[in-house]
Amino acid sequence: MTPNVPPAIAMERAELLEQKLGAPDDSIRVLEGLLRDINPNHFEAHTALRRQHEARGDFESAVRIAEREMFPCHQIPSARSPAASRSVSSAANRLANPTRALQAFKRVLELDADQEEALASAADLLARLGRWKEHVAMLERMLHRVPAREASSSQDHAEERRHLVQRIAAATADKLNDPKGAFRWWRRAH
Repeated sequence: MTPNVPPAIAMERAELLEQKLGAPDDSIRVLEGLLRDINPNHFEAHTALRRQHEARGDFESAVRIAEREMFPCHQIPSARSPAASRSVSSAANRLANPTRALQAFKRVLELDADQEEALASAADLLARLGRWKEHVAMLERMLHRVPAREASSSQDHAEERRHLVQRIAAATADKLNDPKGAFRWWRRAH
């Protein structure tokens, strides 16, 4: 890819290669060239490249691209940042490597601390990996995001808070061997 090619032409070329000519490998090369030689922050190129890697079942590459996709969004805040965060979450959920998936979710949370799917997935992965202190901390982080009873009369919020407190109490008692800490959480749940 030569740096003189306008990004719109490169995108059109990649789409033609993928859609009309059935040459996804060539399309990926064009998109990678666009990002390398022309515009490393081209959001649509990142999105197309991530989508193509996902279609091929290459979720490790899809996560890597999705993580790069977030950074242009972070540098220029826009409505695209939540979409990029969801892209990382979507690809990371398909990874067979829980440690790598957790790393991807943590990167999402660095840029978008309120991304609910990333919080929940990271908490689940931390439990799966046996990292119980971090698991409890992630659940507490999730709990702080749910409106308190005074702030909201929603039964759903009350139930969500109760469920999170119960999960924290159980992990504190069973995995962290802290019965006093667990009792404080159980009391809070009731």
